[in-house]
Amino acid sequence: MNLAFLVGGILLLIFGGDRLVNGAVALALRLNISRWIVGLTVVSFATSAPELVVSLFAAIDGHPDISLGNVIGSNIANIALVLAMVITLFGIHLEWKKVKIDVFAVLLTSIALTLVLFLDNGISRTAGVLLFTGLIAYIFYLIRGERKEGKAESVGEGHEQDPLWKSLLALGLGGIALYFGSEGLIQGAVGLSRNLGISERVISLTMVSVGTSIPELVASIIAASKKEGSLSVGNLIGSNIFNVLSVLGLTAIIHPIQVQDQGILGFDLWVMLGAVAGLFLLSLFGKSFWSNRLIAALILMGYAVYIVSLFTGS
Repeated sequence: MNLAFLVGGILLLIFGGDRLVNGAVALALRLNISRWIVGLTVVSFATSAPELVVSLFAAIDGHPDISLGNVIGSNIANIALVLAMVITLFGIHLEWKKVKIDVFAVLLTSIALTLVLFLDNGISRTAGVLLFTGLIAYIFYLIRGERKEGKAESVGEGHEQDPLWKSLLALGLGGIALYFGSEGLIQGAVGLSRNLGISERVISLTMVSVGTSIPELVASIIAASKKEGSLSVGNLIGSNIFNVLSVLGLTAIIHPIQVQDQGILGFDLWVMLGAVAGLFLLSLFGKSFWSNRLIAALILMGYAVYIVSLFTGS
């Protein structure tokens, strides 16, 4: 039964995330925003909605390790699983100057999260406010930069004619599916961890985080297959930023998070920081990294080793 709840919750999150992305992008297209900005903001926020709902309800229900592990695991998966898989399958043609500041922003938010967690052994309400304030500042920076550069390339065609009610309906259905999906996922994850004798930390870093990262995976693969490298990479980079500043920020504001399993601070947090730092350093190679399938395949293997180490060490 717990496995059924887990799988059912993931399926509802996939459906909800898909509806939310479609509705959000359709609305954004009316504003003629560039691909890169849509990927960094609208798409990444929509695909991060499952993480937000799951982390929020997990914290409220008294499962802080699921709340925190979900975000840390999702950020690791976004880089070492989703991005590596997209590059391995398609390669990405992207200019370094378009991503360098935003990749650096991911590194800064990851460092900020590390400092907060070690100082408070969790995330207090005050720290949550500071994180969310950082999100507002980042969005303001993006909008300001977009206005300076003027209207960039059109995002695409095919959605501009969608009626407003259709976009709003997609957003509504997505929100409902995310709510029930998160409830099922949390109930299934907690029950499964107890039955198998596996910690909530390991369950949240593997099954829960990968499950909530599926919208990013689907959105990025679809964008990459359509030669929309800006949307694909922007979605993943923006999602990592939103996960820390919005998901954990809002969750801590509503319900402060306290770390219970110290393995999160002693191991998983450093894996996330290493993945982000590695992304930043590899990105310095510019175009060669985004199309290097060998490096991407090695990163995928590293992620597999990490997942195995979680279960063998639990």
